[in-house]
Amino acid sequence: MSRILEFPSGIAMGHSRASLQPRRPRVLVAYYSRTGLTKRVAEQLAHDLEADLEVIVDHTPRIGVLGYLRSNFDGMLHHSADIAASTHDPSDYDLVLVGSPVWNRSICIPTRAYLQRHVRDLPSVGFFCTHAGSGVHHAMEHMAELCGKHPVWTLAVGQSELKQGSELDTITAATRRLGTHAPASTVA
Repeated sequence: MSRILEFPSGIAMGHSRASLQPRRPRVLVAYYSRTGLTKRVAEQLAHDLEADLEVIVDHTPRIGVLGYLRSNFDGMLHHSADIAASTHDPSDYDLVLVGSPVWNRSICIPTRAYLQRHVRDLPSVGFFCTHAGSGVHHAMEHMAELCGKHPVWTLAVGQSELKQGSELDTITAATRRLGTHAPASTVA
């Protein structure tokens, strides 16, 4: 017989009575990062949660000033991105954490394309964003609309915190919170 321990909003972690070893939920961390800041958060989350990592690969070059301008223009017009096929099937997981930088008060278009592609495959979801100061709540609302699910967990990490290298405490506290029954939102 198995006992079930609940994560926030119903993410289950079971264990066998015979072994009493908890079964960690299978977690996938999927993210897009143009500058490497969102990548740092995603990698730390995956490390802390012993999760698989899915890099959302955009076929459109977004490097440098022209890439920045193209990204903002595409984000403002809600264009879609041509992204590579996923290496992990989100339906194989108990929880998928989806990460995005905030572009023009919205999620980036590669993350938008990922959510649109996998809308039927997503189990429970959590969202994390990196930002320069505004638009985080709007971006996360947009993510929820795209996948048709409310997140069980959210995290927003500011660009200044990332550039100073002080994000580790915020991320560690957020990952601890994911495994307990604490409130489901942190904005840094």
